[in-house]
Parts: sequence; C-alpha cells; structure tokens
Amino acid sequence: MCNYTLDGKYKLRYAPTITGVISQGKLEKLKGISVKALFFWVSVVEVQRNEEELVFITHIKSATFPVNPMFPPAILCVFVAYLTFFSASPVAGHDTQTAYEVLEDYDFPVGLLPTGVTGYELNTTTGKFKAYLNGTCSFSIDSYKLKYKSTISGVITTDKLTSLKGISVKVLLFWVNIVKVTRDDDELEFSVGIASADFPVDSFDESPQCGCGFDCDSTISTGEKMEGVPLNLNRFVFST
Repeated sequence: MCNYTLDGKYKLRYAPTITGVISQGKLEKLKGISVKALFFWVSVVEVQRNEEELVFITHIKSATFPVNPMFPPAILCVFVAYLTFFSASPVAGHDTQTAYEVLEDYDFPVGLLPTGVTGYELNTTTGKFKAYLNGTCSFSIDSYKLKYKSTISGVITTDKLTSLKGISVKVLLFWVNIVKVTRDDDELEFSVGIASADFPVDSFDESPQCGCGFDCDSTISTGEKMEGVPLNLNRFVFST
C-alpha cells in the first residue's frame, strides 16, 4: 500500500497490485488507485496525458495536473506503484502486436476472435489474458450461433486456451459457455464442459464479423446465400 498527497490537498492511495490497459498517452480500466474526494475514497479509472498535463478521471469527476510537479516529491511512491502495475499484468500493447498476431504466436488461427478487437492484456508469465471488443458481438456460422461479450478472458498456452470466459454457443435450445479450445494438428476442439466438437483449423483462417460471421459478402442480388464456410456445427458430442 502506498499513500501520498498531491498538490497539497488530494490524497492518493495505491493498492499493492494495480491493473489496467495501457496505450500511448492513456491508462484505462484502472484498478487499485483511489483518491479522497471530500470524505470518500473514489477509484481513479483512467489517466490521460495531454502534452504537459495529466488528467485523472474518476466516475464522478476529473482533475488536471502538470506533468512535472509529479517528480519529486511523489516519484518514489508512483514509481514503485507503476512498477507493480507493469509486473503484475504485463501488457502486449498496440505498439507491438495485435491480439490476432498473439493468437498466431500460440499456434491458433486468427478466426478465434471476431474482427474489431480494440485492445488486449497479456501476462506472458502466467498466460492470463483479456481481449476487448467495442461491445457484445454475435453471429451465426451455418446453424451455429455464437456470442462474444465485450471482454474475453482466459489462459493461453501453445495449442491450448483454458478458463475461457465471455464466449458462448447455442447447443440445441441452450446457450452454454465455451470453456476450452485445444489444437491437435489440423483440428480445433471446442469444449463446453459437457460436450465438445472438432473443426478444421483452416475454417478459422479469417476472423468472422459481428452480425454476419463469415457470410458478409455472400448475399447476392436475388437474396440467396452463397455457400459459406463448410462447418457442420451440429458436431457437439456430449460427455457421459
């Protein structure tokens, strides 16, 4: 825990672990930093840099400070807290690789994520990750309906995605969560816990689009659909 006073009147408090999403000039989805407003502690959820000013944003208000007065006297506290931020949740940012390129690094096709991923976090030590979309995303592939939440999380290792949260598929009349994806040579196995299904890897060489999946360009003037990705999605085999 780290505490200090900024500008003589703002009390800031840093938890031992700070997490968030970092991009150039911006820290978002922050957890672990709070500021005392009147008699209450409120969370700082975002910090933006605008040239020589820093804007600290909470859910109820924001405040702007020059960059230079942050160093010193608060340099030690902030530096230690920011080191915790980076080491606790290493982020592969926008200036390095995209989320789709990270999938390929772990031997997965890019089509496991729909188009429109806005950012991601990846702890390269533990494999824990989060991928962010602009909003919820749903589409159909053949008779198979998929839904992605705005945040997808899990653990990634080579040829394996586990502890997945945020992706669901409609099996018969029910929506169930996809909890694991495993690659075995040229096959992908999707598991929902009680059932699993195998599909060719090359069926996911491209990312589907929200709303229309892989068939966005397949509607012709007569309103008929051209043949889409050849997936027989009634393949789920239930465990006994």
